[in-house]
Amino acid sequence: MSPRSRTASVPILPLPKGTVLLPGITQRILASSDRPDLSALLSSVYSRAANLPNKGRIDAVPIACVPMASPFIGPRGHLLLTGSRDGQDVPEAPEFDAEKTRKSDLFGCGVAAKIVGLQRHGGDTGHFSILVEGLARVRVEKISQERPHFEGKVTWYHDESKRSSTLQPWGPRSNV
Repeated sequence: MSPRSRTASVPILPLPKGTVLLPGITQRILASSDRPDLSALLSSVYSRAANLPNKGRIDAVPIACVPMASPFIGPRGHLLLTGSRDGQDVPEAPEFDAEKTRKSDLFGCGVAAKIVGLQRHGGDTGHFSILVEGLARVRVEKISQERPHFEGKVTWYHDESKRSSTLQPWGPRSNV
């Protein structure tokens, strides 16, 4: 492990199909009745925040935002030579389904993020959005839990730039 990386166990938020979060970008994730994992993830984040010195600050609890796997790219980002060039059907990336999605359906890399807001949508639909801000690239080392929400061990990779150092909610980097 390089001096610029750190490993920890964090809640993992599977991103909707076709969605990717990048460091420094804020993104809205819609939470609806077909995503009960998001309520469980938020509950875990609030529980962890209550045990921190700045009690209740959910933006101090890192999560990992991980895209759904693609049939064209392997879990570590290498190009897969599946599919056909002669017009045969090519498999599609899976849709997220809270009941059916397994760790093998998730990409092996993602972005560490912090939750910067929750937005309730109008009406009695029960829909809300989670606003996440990307912090640093991560590699998923091991997924230890799939239900009620994903959780696993990830390794952070900090890019060398002045800007990335201002996005660290965990304080100064150590050389451990």
